[in-house]
Amino acid sequence: MFDNTTAELLEQIETLTEAAKLSDVVREEAARLSALGGPRNAFENALVAGAPPLGLWRVYDHCAMVTRIYSVLDVFISSLARDVCDAYPRYRESYSKLPERVRKAHRVGFGKIILEIEEKRYHRTLDQADLVTTYLDGFNGTIPYRLIPEAFLAAKRALRFPELLAILNTLGFDEVEQKLAGHPFLRPYLADVPPAERKGSLQKRLDEFIDARNEAAHSAVSNTWATDRLFAVAYFVRDICLAIADIGATSFARRSLDLGMLTKIGRVTEVYGGGYIVVVQSDACTVGVGTEVVVCHAEGTKLGLIVSVEINDASVEGATVSAGSELGLNVTVKCHENDEIFLRSENQEITQVIIPEESAEEVVDPASDSVHESSEVDVELN
Repeated sequence: MFDNTTAELLEQIETLTEAAKLSDVVREEAARLSALGGPRNAFENALVAGAPPLGLWRVYDHCAMVTRIYSVLDVFISSLARDVCDAYPRYRESYSKLPERVRKAHRVGFGKIILEIEEKRYHRTLDQADLVTTYLDGFNGTIPYRLIPEAFLAAKRALRFPELLAILNTLGFDEVEQKLAGHPFLRPYLADVPPAERKGSLQKRLDEFIDARNEAAHSAVSNTWATDRLFAVAYFVRDICLAIADIGATSFARRSLDLGMLTKIGRVTEVYGGGYIVVVQSDACTVGVGTEVVVCHAEGTKLGLIVSVEINDASVEGATVSAGSELGLNVTVKCHENDEIFLRSENQEITQVIIPEESAEEVVDPASDSVHESSEVDVELN
């Protein structure tokens, strides 16, 4: 469901961190060559001659990094809204079946856009006639209906934590703050935080970044963050976005289950390996390595992947089994006895969100003191 959106997110975060690494190397090399003096080749002369004062250079790189990270977050939320709007007609048969808060947000946002249609952010991208037709078609019961993604973002302000939660709530996401505080993608950031303080900790981290972005975009910057701290912020934004996407995908998976859109693999009868290796009493189905599954248990519904399949103690890539067969599965979601596992239908777009190998544990805490004082390093290279 969110494949393209999360792939774009990961590509953008990787690109901006690699660019920051390169800038560090170039800046250090320029400083080294300047300090050495002596004969240089043409490239080295051009590098030293074209290098700005180190302090200002760091300020520029800091501002570029934090504003770009914010742009990645902003684009992600806009793309997520578009994906959710595209998905709803497949899971809610008519506009009237949408949750009330979704319909209200759509109606209010539509009205705001119509009032402001001539403004710069709208007049080149949205057509008034199409907007009106789209809204009235849904309101009048046309099937399939369409939603206007921009309507859910019409009142968007700086993406501080409460604003982020408000947007997700209007899109139909439930209990997002609670789910984020307990999400595995965000555990590294909350490992030493008492459970009662986890929601506040996430808000503090995000809002600290928003403050830095606002300063970078609108104010004179005196303090710059070290590269490792900037990376920590980039990875935090990446991981909170991935957690949001995973929460959304899980929500739609639950809806698919309610609508009978998923094929049942079977019931878990035994668990091993901490719950990730299971024995399943199967229904008639076809399973294979890499298959996306939905695991339903007492705590809710989660998405996962099948890592390996065993039949009669022999590993297989996939198999079609009859009802009552016994399957051994290694899955990416922790299971419990009596959990039910469902196979994603081929015509559905629910996908598991996979976190990259780099984790928050590998970078400096964004709340650390990794700060450069620009005024102390504002020297000329020559």
